[in-house]
Amino acid sequence: MKLYNVLKNSSFYTFATALQGMVSFFLLPIYTRYLSPKDYAILALVTSFVGIISSIITFQIHTGIPRFVNKFFKDTDRAKIYFSNIFILLFAVLLFGCIVINIFGERIIKILFSDKNGIAYSPFFLIATWTLLPTLLIGCGMTLLQTLEKGSKFFLVTLIQVVANVSFGLFFVVFLKTGPIGVLWAQLISAACGLIFITWMIRDWLGFMLPKFSKDISNSLRYSLPIIPHILSIYIYMYSDRLILQRFVPLSEIGIYSIADTFACILLIIVNATTTAYNFRFLRIGVEDRSKAQEERRKFIEIWWFGIMVIFMGYLLLSNYVVKLMTQPSFYPSIALIPILAIAYIFRGLYCFGANNLFFLEKTKFIPVITITAAIINVVLNLIFIPKFGIFAAAWTTVVSYFITFLLAYIFSQKYLPGTYPWKNILKVISLALLVYMGAKIFDRMIPLGALYKFSFNIMMVMLFGALTAFTLYREYSIKAVRVVVNFFKA
Repeated sequence: MKLYNVLKNSSFYTFATALQGMVSFFLLPIYTRYLSPKDYAILALVTSFVGIISSIITFQIHTGIPRFVNKFFKDTDRAKIYFSNIFILLFAVLLFGCIVINIFGERIIKILFSDKNGIAYSPFFLIATWTLLPTLLIGCGMTLLQTLEKGSKFFLVTLIQVVANVSFGLFFVVFLKTGPIGVLWAQLISAACGLIFITWMIRDWLGFMLPKFSKDISNSLRYSLPIIPHILSIYIYMYSDRLILQRFVPLSEIGIYSIADTFACILLIIVNATTTAYNFRFLRIGVEDRSKAQEERRKFIEIWWFGIMVIFMGYLLLSNYVVKLMTQPSFYPSIALIPILAIAYIFRGLYCFGANNLFFLEKTKFIPVITITAAIINVVLNLIFIPKFGIFAAAWTTVVSYFITFLLAYIFSQKYLPGTYPWKNILKVISLALLVYMGAKIFDRMIPLGALYKFSFNIMMVMLFGALTAFTLYREYSIKAVRVVVNFFKA
């Protein structure tokens, strides 16, 4: 399989993951008419709760799937038995975990959340907790599809979920006017639909547990269990800011922060989809030829950086107009937070490439060190600065946390697989971005224009940045493309 096929599968994963994220994004013009900033805050706090809980109750059983399915790739029966065991074991663990949370949920919520907000376990957290069961089982099946590089099937499962989520979400929120509860019910129903569909799709990989390969499960658990602190730490520095914010700021401000994150998460979706897609590829070819895998990944990172920075330039120059177009005035303060959170998610992408080296070499002992360090720093900084600076402190501490994960992953991975990042070209693109951004801002201050003209001008500046970057990195191909265009118009 060549790099073209990697990019094709990456496109499927990107579009699929983007579809899920885009649901929240494209429903903003509708939902912000029916949901207040306080409603969005409730949804954000529920998401924080289930995110942290999910990292614990699964024991990360499914995280060994890419490694061990690839390891048994030439022994299909063994790979299928391994995956089936993991899937059934995950179901049992999730069912038990959800029952336990349901029993102690009210006490947990009273510990985590301030009484002044008046948020109870039922119905918000109750619905979200049971949504975990189908959602995480879907994630297990999706991991298998990614491991097998079945991008089209991955996309189809996601599409089913998205259609169900949008349909039921509009029904509950717009027609029944159920508020944030309707959003949660739509998520539960769409997850159930997705689970039914993916179970049917991977039915050949499911069967009864067989003791013959129980050692494979033990090895997989030894691989996965050390990852629990890592995953938990990720969720802590992703969501602890909201848990701390709700003790110091009004819920409406958390809602504004949540809307900013919804816009910034478009970039995060693309980052996660592209890095994950290539990491599965790297695990496969790295076993056969490590040097070839490293060289191919350097080329991929260069292309990835080019695309990510073009998108980020769009955030810098266009988010002001997009937010005002898609939301109500009560959400406009989120505009200033969006580029900050976008920077954090760029560091997330850079971290993924370094961390994948450690996963490939089974040096997972370093992963918890990275994420626990970032989580501790994140919580400490949030506790220090959120009481004084509120949601802006939360945004900047998120940047710091993601930068620390990248920096540590880079330091540890260079010891074993040096030369992962094409730093020369990365710095070239950053320089061009700064040049174009400063030019756009200087022009904006010197020549006053109407909103529509400013928007059009900023779009052209984003396109200019893309063109300059393409010419800088791929001069030969760019010249050929220009000649083709010129010849076309001459004809």
